[in-house]
Amino acid sequence: MRPFPGFLYTEDTEVIRQFSDTFELYPALRLEGYTSALPPSHVGEPRCPLLLLDLDLPHPRVLDFLQSYLGRSDQNLAILLSKRRDFDFLYHFQGHPQIIRYLVKPLEAERMFEALEAALARFHRLHEQLCLNVLSREELEEYSNFFYCHMRSQIVVEVREGRVENLDGLLSQVVDRLRTGGFSLNLFQRFAIGLICVVNDLITGMGIDLHNMTPPSDALSHIARATDFDPLKAFLIGEITYTVEHVALYRDSHLSPLIAQALDYLERHYDQEDLSLQRLAEALEVSASYLSTRFKSEVGVGFIQYLQSLRIEHAKKLLSQKGFRMYEVAARVGISDVRYFARIFKRAVGSTPSEYRKQVVLSLSLNRNPHPAPSSALQPAASLLPVKPTHI
Repeated sequence: MRPFPGFLYTEDTEVIRQFSDTFELYPALRLEGYTSALPPSHVGEPRCPLLLLDLDLPHPRVLDFLQSYLGRSDQNLAILLSKRRDFDFLYHFQGHPQIIRYLVKPLEAERMFEALEAALARFHRLHEQLCLNVLSREELEEYSNFFYCHMRSQIVVEVREGRVENLDGLLSQVVDRLRTGGFSLNLFQRFAIGLICVVNDLITGMGIDLHNMTPPSDALSHIARATDFDPLKAFLIGEITYTVEHVALYRDSHLSPLIAQALDYLERHYDQEDLSLQRLAEALEVSASYLSTRFKSEVGVGFIQYLQSLRIEHAKKLLSQKGFRMYEVAARVGISDVRYFARIFKRAVGSTPSEYRKQVVLSLSLNRNPHPAPSSALQPAASLLPVKPTHI
């Protein structure tokens, strides 16, 4: 998938440096360029879906330029910057759906990450709409079923763990359900677009730049042009397999021995409640501050976020099995407080542990009998991305 381009208007050299560096962390985004001069009114806005606009530019038509840019397309998005801490002068734009964030200078790295991640998520949702308008009401109701979210989540787990042998079987379950239910290819295209976007987010979250590895194809366009189930399934398997294989090569060549040891240690000890950054640093015989910096630089997220995502992934596997009570699941992933476990699980997955277990059981029964009446009461849970929030 080609990166989404953005353009920066500012005369602040520090802002230019910060955004240039931050864009490097997001392969699915590309900074097309920057300037301190707004284009003449007859030229219009840059042909980029993301505008980064410094409102402190000494130009009388900054807000007119912003209004013109947003008005050209409802898919144009903007991130606004200013040293002013009150944005009262933007009252005409308060709550505007195309404005992603207002950032106060001097810019904070965390706020910049949040803004770009929000823009990236919005772009992906817009692309997922490619097939939305051609779905019938029955197909929209079918797609709201938890089965599709669960299958997408299962595939993401396969990608994260570097396995490709199960992709055919998982995608075949989706195709079989659609064919048995008499649904059109449009619904599989919608599933495929959502899957590509989630995998892209996963890869970017790992801090991996796949620009030089990407095959010469536009995945979303290929999906939109598909004419049959089997070729589209084969295409998805090929794209995801390619990605998994190259991610493994990339990580093997880019992870330092220290961080490789750290990840292995976390995988073996995630179930221990007293696991901490300090304990990990002592086990590896380095300082906690040094390890924290290296960990986030190489893995893409901090120690706490990674450990929490790892525990949630293992909790989901346990919840998919019978015989474990909620407190037992929490304890087995290193969390003694069941209420805290339920809270972080819902924040990560989109449903409580109990709801998730019911949805998994129901999706398995629906897979055995793929012809039930759709239930609008079922809401899809968000796929868990194991590391910070991509590019096939």
